[in-house]
Amino acid sequence: MGKSEPANFDAKAAEALTNYKKYLDLTDKSYDSRLRYATFLFYAKDFKTLEQETSELASLNQNDPKSLIVSRLRGYSAYENKNYPQSLQYMKDFFAKVKDTSRIISDDYMYLGKALMKDSTDKNNDSLGLVNVIKAVNMDSTKVEALAELAKSYYDAKNYSKAIATYTVVNRLNPDGKGSLYNYFYHAIASYVSYYKAYVAKTNPSKDILVKGDSSLAKLLKLAPSTLDAILYRARINDFIDDEAAPKGLKIPFYQQYLDSVETHVDRQTGPVKKNMVEAYNQIAGFASYKEDKEKAKLFWDKSLAIDPSNATALEGIKSLTAPAPKTAAKPKKK
Repeated sequence: MGKSEPANFDAKAAEALTNYKKYLDLTDKSYDSRLRYATFLFYAKDFKTLEQETSELASLNQNDPKSLIVSRLRGYSAYENKNYPQSLQYMKDFFAKVKDTSRIISDDYMYLGKALMKDSTDKNNDSLGLVNVIKAVNMDSTKVEALAELAKSYYDAKNYSKAIATYTVVNRLNPDGKGSLYNYFYHAIASYVSYYKAYVAKTNPSKDILVKGDSSLAKLLKLAPSTLDAILYRARINDFIDDEAAPKGLKIPFYQQYLDSVETHVDRQTGPVKKNMVEAYNQIAGFASYKEDKEKAKLFWDKSLAIDPSNATALEGIKSLTAPAPKTAAKPKKK
């Protein structure tokens, strides 16, 4: 019932476990009955109890063919309990014991892959982890959602390089399925932030990462054309993609598209959106000034000041229109 009622899963699982324990108390608590209980704990997502139960089972009947299931569940539970090094060891032990590869299931590759990617002792484990995760997804396409969750965990932890690598696989395997819009978005933002950090650190990052991030946003907008944040980040990414010495204004169409989407919709103009509008006005005005189109520059800087009268970029921009200045690209601070 819990599976068919996700909102009530925890309560139903707890009730099921209570009854299963009662059943177990009425049996001889044999190895087989405890093993069934351990499997039940996994499906009920009681990973703390599962780790304890499998630890005890591992010391019993080690030569029993079913001990392979114990090794598997030890790896699963250790990972879910965030004991990543232990999980990796258990999963390696499991695969070392497998004689009949037909007994390997998609979850085995998934947990091995995720444990490898959580391990920082060997730089090769990331790529090896992805190889195993892809095997899992090829066996069961629904596993791509678990991979997306892993990618998001890297993103949240600001480990952008791992997030990018993982989302790249996710987007290839799940181009337009469940959660694909978020997957494209977070891949693009991770790419943008990763490039920006390297740019600020003056490590001469390749723009290839930006091109791939922009491609993700283009795919997102094809599926959901009115996604404001995706439009805004296409503008920001294209600002970096553009030639810094002689910019072509690659960002301008996207900043204008963002403004077209919000200017006539007052209900959309929240505080953050107004801040983004100021950014767009300033960027368009700055490029217009660079192209010596003073009339357009003043128009957009005035729009910026209408929202934020004390905006330093717009005030300095207006001031520059009346003073001689060398022809340089106006590039307001990037976020």
